[in-house]
This record gives sequence, C-alpha cells and structure tokens, in this order.
Amino acid sequence: MKTKLGILLVFFHVISHLTFGQQYQTKIYFDITEDVINNVIEAQNIPRNFSGTYNGINYGAAANVQIKLKANQISARLVVSGNLSYTNGNSEEIIWVLNPSVIINSFDITATEVIGVLQSIPTLINNQSGPQFLKDIIINAYEDLELTLYPQKLLDEANDLIPTFMDIVVDDIGFGWTIMDEKIRFNATIFSTVEPPVFGIEGRRTSGGVVGFRYSSNVETQINELAVYTLSGSLVWQNTNLSNSENFHIPKDGSTPWNHPCVCAGGYYVLRVLFDSPLGWYEVERVVGAFTN
Repeated sequence: MKTKLGILLVFFHVISHLTFGQQYQTKIYFDITEDVINNVIEAQNIPRNFSGTYNGINYGAAANVQIKLKANQISARLVVSGNLSYTNGNSEEIIWVLNPSVIINSFDITATEVIGVLQSIPTLINNQSGPQFLKDIIINAYEDLELTLYPQKLLDEANDLIPTFMDIVVDDIGFGWTIMDEKIRFNATIFSTVEPPVFGIEGRRTSGGVVGFRYSSNVETQINELAVYTLSGSLVWQNTNLSNSENFHIPKDGSTPWNHPCVCAGGYYVLRVLFDSPLGWYEVERVVGAFTN
C-alpha cells in the first residue's frame, strides 16, 4: 500500500502543472522489507522437497531459503536437512547451513518484477559432508536459482493509479536500489506522457427517422449540458441538467449509449456540448452528420 500511495502522490503533483503532450520525469522511492521478501519467496514454486532412491540408498531432504539483508549486503540462508537409509541398515542425517550471496543485476530490475540470483551454490554445497549424488541434486535445483524479490508489475500498477479523468500514460520506469538493514530501498524514476482530452461525437438516423448521437472520450467525463441545432440555427433539443444522467456519462476510453433527441430529417446538426471533469469544463461545438444507413 505504501508503494501505491507514493506513486499516487507523485501523479497528483504532476497534475498541478501538467502540459499536454509533454513527457514528465518524476522520482519516488519505496522500501521492501526482509519479511515481505521472504513471504514472497515462500509463495514461489521453487524446489523444496527431494526424495527417491539412488543405487539402493533411500533419501529424503528438505530445503528452505530466506533472504538476509544488512547494510550494503544481500545474502541468502539456505538450510538443507535430510536423511539417508543404506542397504546395510545404517542411516545418516545431514544438515547443511549455507549462506550464498545474492546478485541483483540492473537488468533484472524491471517494471515487471525484481529478481535476485543465488551465487556460489556448487562451491558451498560441495564443501559439505554427505554423498555426492545428493549434493548434485541440490546443486541442480539451486544453482543460479532466480528468486522473485518483488512480484508486482509496477508499470501496470502505476498506470492503474492514474485518475480516469486524465490521460496519462506511464511509458517506462527506471530503477536503482540501496541495501539497508532488513530492507531494500528502491529508487524509481517514472517517465510518463500527458495527453489532452479528446471528444468524439457520432451521428446516425434510424430507418424510423429517429436521429441519435453517441459521445466518446479518452478520459472519464460527464456531459452536463447539451444542445442540438439545425445548421440554420434552430434549436432542436436542449438539456442543461444532465450531470446526474448515466446515459450521458462517458467512461475512460469509452462512449455513452446512443441518445435520441428527436425524430428529425437526416442531415447535419450543430451540437454544443459541455463536458465536465475534476480538472474543469470543456465546451465543444461540432457539426455532426446523422443519416440513415
């Protein structure tokens, strides 16, 4: 929730001084704690349990990995515990406690997710006691294992936070990071473009002679007032109190239902429309054709 709030506050800061068609660059930061990262890892489908028979040796092992964060250092704690039963009736228990380093490459920090890669797994495991076949099984499962440290699709998340009455597109997000005690601080640079509101009006005339109009926009808006005139200036239909009418509400990148102000002759009409949004009012006057298909 902290991440979303930070992004939202940035966008409202941009709103106060936006210029349409211009790309903006804004900076934010957000923290991901060690506990959150380990909860994310716990939910991932990574190898944790191993069992089987190798040359008559029955084995079972369990592995658990957690991230550890200290200032300027990120590592993992990998604990492998297991039991082996030999054909001669003997058994052996193993416990390996490993501390592999974790690398976060700059190209692994994207608007989609944040990836950490376990390092030095073969060396660490081969230095432990126990049969080589079991070491090879664990090495095969954990060598260069990619762990998702932050799974959210930040680019989509940022776009979803934009108010629907605006047309701001988040084009890209650049990242840097700092390892701190029990948390990672990510510094994000958001590149976004502000587009002006666009209003569309379509006209038609049914076979029964009913003239209709449909209104669309790239931003969410409400038609407050509407007047329809002939080209000569005669008033055909008018309503100055449409602010609560669902039929005249336009969703973002959507349109109203067809509205039919009159049974009239086919031809061109002048429409004067007052669109409303939290950013202000937009008055549009347009000549629209309404003809029978």
